[in-house]
Amino acid sequence: MARKADPSDKLIVSMLRLVAARGWAAVSLSDIADDAGIALSQCYDRFPSKVTLVSAYFAKRDQAMLLLVEQDRAQNANPLDADMAQDDETVRERLFDVAMARFDAMAEDKPFLIALQNTCRRDPALSLSLLPAWRRSICCVLEAAGIDTSGLRGLLRQKIYSGALLAAGRAWLKDDSADMARTMATLDKQLLRIERLHQVIPTRC
Repeated sequence: MARKADPSDKLIVSMLRLVAARGWAAVSLSDIADDAGIALSQCYDRFPSKVTLVSAYFAKRDQAMLLLVEQDRAQNANPLDADMAQDDETVRERLFDVAMARFDAMAEDKPFLIALQNTCRRDPALSLSLLPAWRRSICCVLEAAGIDTSGLRGLLRQKIYSGALLAAGRAWLKDDSADMARTMATLDKQLLRIERLHQVIPTRC
């Protein structure tokens, strides 16, 4: 028996398609519900605004990123020296791998993300409303790389790495190459620049 599609997934897919085609401001929550074939009352019960729908989208992509990271580590794991390999791998290397996995998880969503970015540049209120979702994603990336995000030190790490990941994200949105050379170069440059801060702000308390 075929599994019934999750209404949340259908709404997210419709949002991605409509915003990519029309732009953020030209798409209403009602438009998204109609496109998904879901009653507005049901949509509103789950997502009372487009921002909450975007937050759900990022949460799903964060989960997809974690699965990619786990699969990669499982494929490359060597039971005999797994602990040694983990110790030898630098924070920068781990974070680089996790960040690239996040880009892979969002690869098919670039048109939507470009449209969203363009609107955020003109609409500070939208940018502010998306900050909680962005912070959650930053924490997810850092924790997946073994970087503690709790407490005051964790908050400082979030701020430090947020800039690096934003710069890499902007490069990724413009990067049409198959090997993502520009994205990797930007990410590596940003992480190298702040690597020395780990001597002042340890990754583990």
